[in-house]
Amino acid sequence: MRHIVVPALISLLVLAGCQTLGDARAARGTGTTRLFNATEDQVWSVLPKAVNEVDLSIAGTHRADGYLLAERGVTMFSWGEKVAVFVEPQGLTQTEVEVVSMRAVAVNITAAEFGHKLLDMIGRMLFGD
Repeated sequence: MRHIVVPALISLLVLAGCQTLGDARAARGTGTTRLFNATEDQVWSVLPKAVNEVDLSIAGTHRADGYLLAERGVTMFSWGEKVAVFVEPQGLTQTEVEVVSMRAVAVNITAAEFGHKLLDMIGRMLFGD
């Protein structure tokens, strides 16, 4: 009996801490933000490539609603990450970008945090910095 209960409890604990793309999207306002001196169109034009450059895969682009969802699967060092990117114009010539990066499994202490990494890549693609 003990051989069944222990693995079942471990599985339950791991599954209870799982994050989804919906969780990342719902966490808007808790991520890393940066204001770019670029139009919304300019940001959207580099965003898909920037996401791919930081080793994320696009799970869904929802430009009309102002966000993109991305993820990275299991790697040697992580159980994966779920990322939501929010793009919000701030006037005619500036755009705020927020990146919410969540571990796919809450107990995964080695998961990458993509906020600064993705924002830096967007900046390099926009301005060549």
